[in-house]
Amino acid sequence: MRLGVLDVGSNTVHLLVVDAHPGARPLPAHSHKADLRLAQLLDEDGAIGPDGVDRLIAVVHDALRAARTRVSRICCRSPPPPCARRPTPTTSSHVCAPRPVSS
Repeated sequence: MRLGVLDVGSNTVHLLVVDAHPGARPLPAHSHKADLRLAQLLDEDGAIGPDGVDRLIAVVHDALRAARTRVSRICCRSPPPPCARRPTPTTSSHVCAPRPVSS
């Protein structure tokens, strides 16, 4: 089965596609990486401004478009929300259950 992992960070969005088989090591099949650089798009209060939101949506959309032709399921990973002052096991990352990639 081909799986995709979408890692959304403050600097990059990275889609890693792997061939996964029960009991075997996942084998990388494709990588799609795009610069995001959200820190450069923060407003004066330190929040993601409108340009940052637009950039984030565009970069994630491009990664998902690349995934559609390559994977049957995708997982997402993102950093803790900005309101999380100290990382905890529940805020250190968000991982979703594998879901079918929709068209």
